[in-house]
Amino acid sequence: MKTVIYLFVFIAILCWVGDLKVTFNPFTVKFESGAVIIGWLLIAIGIVFVGYNAHKKSYNEGYQEAFNDAVEVIHGLDPKEVVESEKSVSEVMMDEVTDRLQKDQPTTR
Repeated sequence: MKTVIYLFVFIAILCWVGDLKVTFNPFTVKFESGAVIIGWLLIAIGIVFVGYNAHKKSYNEGYQEAFNDAVEVIHGLDPKEVVESEKSVSEVMMDEVTDRLQKDQPTTR
Protein backbone atom coordinates (compact mmCIF):
# COMPACT_ATOMS: atom_id res chain seq x y z
CA MET A 1 0.00 0.00 0.00
CA LYS A 2 2.86 2.33 0.80
CA THR A 3 4.36 1.68 -2.62
CA VAL A 4 1.10 2.64 -4.35
CA ILE A 5 0.95 5.91 -2.42
CA TYR A 6 4.58 6.68 -3.30
CA LEU A 7 3.83 5.90 -6.95
CA PHE A 8 0.85 8.29 -7.01
CA VAL A 9 2.89 11.03 -5.36
CA PHE A 10 5.72 10.49 -7.85
CA ILE A 11 3.32 10.67 -10.81
CA ALA A 12 1.74 13.84 -9.41
CA ILE A 13 5.16 15.45 -9.00
CA LEU A 14 6.09 14.51 -12.57
CA CYS A 15 2.86 16.07 -13.84
CA TRP A 16 3.59 19.25 -11.90
CA VAL A 17 7.22 19.43 -13.06
CA GLY A 18 6.25 18.66 -16.67
CA ASP A 19 3.67 21.45 -16.67
CA LEU A 20 0.65 19.29 -17.51
CA LYS A 21 -2.07 21.05 -19.51
CA VAL A 22 -5.52 19.47 -19.86
CA THR A 23 -8.23 21.01 -22.05
CA PHE A 24 -11.75 19.67 -22.42
CA ASN A 25 -12.94 21.31 -25.66
CA PRO A 26 -11.35 19.60 -27.62
CA PHE A 27 -10.06 17.11 -25.06
CA THR A 28 -6.25 17.10 -25.01
CA VAL A 29 -3.58 16.19 -22.52
CA LYS A 30 -0.28 17.94 -23.15
CA PHE A 31 3.04 18.17 -21.34
CA GLU A 32 4.75 21.48 -22.03
CA SER A 33 8.15 20.14 -20.88
CA GLY A 34 8.38 16.50 -21.91
CA ALA A 35 12.18 16.38 -21.73
CA VAL A 36 12.12 17.48 -18.09
CA ILE A 37 9.84 14.59 -17.17
CA ILE A 38 12.09 12.07 -18.90
CA GLY A 39 15.14 13.55 -17.17
CA TRP A 40 13.57 13.35 -13.70
CA LEU A 41 12.34 9.84 -14.42
CA LEU A 42 15.83 8.68 -15.41
CA ILE A 43 17.34 10.33 -12.32
CA ALA A 44 14.82 8.54 -10.08
CA ILE A 45 15.53 5.19 -11.74
CA GLY A 46 19.26 5.77 -11.28
CA ILE A 47 18.82 6.54 -7.58
CA VAL A 48 16.79 3.35 -7.12
CA PHE A 49 19.49 1.25 -8.82
CA VAL A 50 22.30 2.84 -6.79
CA GLY A 51 20.40 2.25 -3.52
CA TYR A 52 19.64 -1.37 -4.43
CA ASN A 53 23.25 -2.05 -5.38
CA ALA A 54 24.58 -0.49 -2.15
CA HIS A 55 22.13 -2.53 -0.07
CA LYS A 56 23.04 -5.76 -1.87
CA LYS A 57 26.78 -5.10 -1.55
CA SER A 58 26.52 -4.32 2.17
CA TYR A 59 24.42 -7.42 2.80
CA ASN A 60 26.89 -9.67 0.99
CA GLU A 61 29.90 -8.18 2.79
CA GLY A 62 28.23 -8.54 6.20
CA TYR A 63 27.18 -12.12 5.47
CA GLN A 64 30.69 -13.06 4.34
CA GLU A 65 32.26 -11.41 7.41
CA ALA A 66 29.92 -13.24 9.77
CA PHE A 67 30.59 -16.54 8.00
CA ASN A 68 34.37 -16.03 8.28
CA ASP A 69 34.04 -15.18 11.98
CA ALA A 70 31.97 -18.31 12.60
CA VAL A 71 34.51 -20.51 10.81
CA GLU A 72 37.30 -18.93 12.84
CA VAL A 73 35.47 -19.64 16.10
CA ILE A 74 34.75 -23.24 15.09
CA HIS A 75 38.39 -23.85 14.17
CA GLY A 76 39.51 -22.30 17.45
CA LEU A 77 37.44 -24.65 19.62
CA ASP A 78 39.15 -27.49 21.45
CA PRO A 79 37.24 -30.74 20.71
CA LYS A 80 38.06 -32.15 24.16
CA GLU A 81 36.62 -29.05 25.80
CA VAL A 82 33.38 -29.46 23.86
CA VAL A 83 33.07 -33.19 24.65
CA GLU A 84 33.93 -32.85 28.35
CA SER A 85 31.69 -29.84 28.84
CA GLU A 86 28.12 -30.28 29.99
CA LYS A 87 27.11 -27.48 27.65
CA SER A 88 25.90 -27.91 24.10
CA VAL A 89 28.14 -27.04 21.16
CA SER A 90 26.25 -23.81 20.52
CA GLU A 91 26.66 -22.72 24.16
CA VAL A 92 30.41 -23.39 24.01
CA MET A 93 30.63 -21.40 20.77
CA MET A 94 28.69 -18.50 22.30
CA ASP A 95 31.06 -18.48 25.29
CA GLU A 96 34.01 -18.36 22.90
CA VAL A 97 32.49 -15.49 20.91
CA THR A 98 31.70 -13.57 24.12
CA ASP A 99 35.28 -14.02 25.34
CA ARG A 100 36.68 -12.78 22.03
CA LEU A 101 34.41 -9.73 22.01
CA GLN A 102 35.42 -8.84 25.58
CA LYS A 103 39.10 -9.10 24.63
CA ASP A 104 38.59 -6.80 21.62
CA GLN A 105 36.89 -4.04 23.63
CA PRO A 106 39.26 -1.52 25.22
CA THR A 107 38.86 -0.83 28.91
CA THR A 108 37.80 2.72 29.75
CA ARG A 109 39.15 2.88 33.29
